[in-house]
Amino acid sequence: MLSQRSGKWETGLLDRPYGRGTMFQVYVTNIEPVERSLEAAGWPLYAGPREMWRKVGDRRSGQREIFVLDPDGVAHDLGYRLSLDEPEPVTIRPAGPGDLSDLRWAIVELQDYERGLPATRLPGEQIADVYLAWLQQEVAETGVILVAEVAGLFVGFIAGWIVEEHSMTETADSRRAGYVSDICIMPAHRGCRIASDLLFAIERHFAGAGITRVRIASLVANASAQAAYRQAGYQPYEASYEKVIPTG
Repeated sequence: MLSQRSGKWETGLLDRPYGRGTMFQVYVTNIEPVERSLEAAGWPLYAGPREMWRKVGDRRSGQREIFVLDPDGVAHDLGYRLSLDEPEPVTIRPAGPGDLSDLRWAIVELQDYERGLPATRLPGEQIADVYLAWLQQEVAETGVILVAEVAGLFVGFIAGWIVEEHSMTETADSRRAGYVSDICIMPAHRGCRIASDLLFAIERHFAGAGITRVRIASLVANASAQAAYRQAGYQPYEASYEKVIPTG
């Protein structure tokens, strides 16, 4: 770990060969015998004992630690891991009128993220209000907008509805399918499998209406979205190709 000098952990003058600017971190199975041995030897602690908790993804990692100096003044951080907290539970529920501002915020986030992939996406702020109104209209009959919350905070949403195609080439179960139009996880909560939770929740909604197939589209350049869909059990179905041609 590299950190900027602040004076807090400088155990002496930082002269060549700069050994006092080094800290070694050692984990032990139990810190208490180490503390007793140091006390018996009359070796003072530079800092601690203390408990430190740090955020690791969607969890908190805790450890009890002490700091000692060797004869050359080099710091050693001796730590014992306390626990790894369970992640905060995710609550998924149907969106209500009080969620409109959060949904608009997420639409802007999703649009601006995808705008960095192809050059054809408009700015999020430009389309957010109209798009949100359109989503509400589309889900009114057979669809749903679900929001995900962690500790009461909005962390994402998913929207979808049932589509029926009049195609003579498709089987009956394929002509009537669940369609996921949008899914967005806010940046601070990505990588926590919330997308899988939202997909499962909307699948239950579709299954209640007798739907056996659910489809979702992705930009080819959106590799992270495709990875999340595959992880949730989705497989490629159709591919769409585009070519820009000259006019005249």
